[in-house]
This record gives sequence, C-alpha cells and structure tokens, in this order.
Amino acid sequence: VKLAISEHGPIAGFSFEMLGVDSGCNSEGGKTAANSTLNHKTLVAIVGTTCSTALSEAMWIWNNAHIVFISPSASMDALSYPGLETFHRVIFTDAVNPSGESSADPNAEAFQLFQTEFETAFGRECCQPYAAEAYDAAMILMHAIEAVAGIDGDGSLVIPLQALAQTVRDT
Repeated sequence: VKLAISEHGPIAGFSFEMLGVDSGCNSEGGKTAANSTLNHKTLVAIVGTTCSTALSEAMWIWNNAHIVFISPSASMDALSYPGLETFHRVIFTDAVNPSGESSADPNAEAFQLFQTEFETAFGRECCQPYAAEAYDAAMILMHAIEAVAGIDGDGSLVIPLQALAQTVRDT
C-alpha cells in the first residue's frame, strides 16, 4: 500500500495517508479495528482487512458508515452478502481458489515489475503474502477517489462516498 501511495501521489495537493490497524485476524478484533478507524475524520477508503474472519464483523461497520473498502486477501465465499454497497475484493473467493493462496503469478511481468519497484522503494526483499493484491486494491481506490473528488468553495477536497463506491464497483 505504501508503494501505491508513493507512486500515485497527491490529488489536487491532498496527500493520502496510510493508517495501520491490527484486527488480530478474529471477528472481535475486526469489530474493534473497524470502529477505531471511524474515529479518523478524514477516513475515506480502506484496503483491508487481510483476514476473512476479521472482515466478517468489520464489513458491516464500514458499510453502515459508507466507507469503501477493498480486501486484498479475504477470500471466504460467505463475505459476498447482497446489499453490501461498499465491500470489494481483488482476490478470488475460496470457491474459485480453494488453496486461498495469492493469485499473483510471480513469473508474470507485472508482478516482477512490482517486486523490483518494491525492493527499490523500500530497500528490502519483496514480498509479504498478498502484497501485490494490496497494491492493486490501493491503486483502484486512489484512481476512483481521483475520478470523483472535487474542491469545494473553502478549498477542501470533497469525496462523495456513494459516487466513490459506485466508481470502485464499476472498475
């Protein structure tokens, strides 16, 4: 996610900020983490959670707050509930990919480019599981934010959350 933020850059002079929260990969932790993110008044979108169990609780909190989120790795089939307007994922579900492993092909040219950029940017070996998926999720969100954002009369960046959710869904 940090690499995606670095590569994308600001929108109309407004920078993206990464907020890391640990859900503990359990439902109660997901609930706690989701509620804690809502305390940040500038929160617009989320890359996460990485764990299906944590997302099973967090998703309802974020959806009710109209916060768009894309999970890079939550693959549990049951997460695809009708009526969730803000939930997205970039990984295949368990029904399509029963192993639950990253679907990024380490031999693909795009992955190798990502790996090289990661290692250059951070000076360490890439990659954590689902790093490429998290990068994709962050880029989808930032491009969607850029597409719907505007500047109001006070010079503030305004991001209509319903439009953001629809733009991500249309991606």
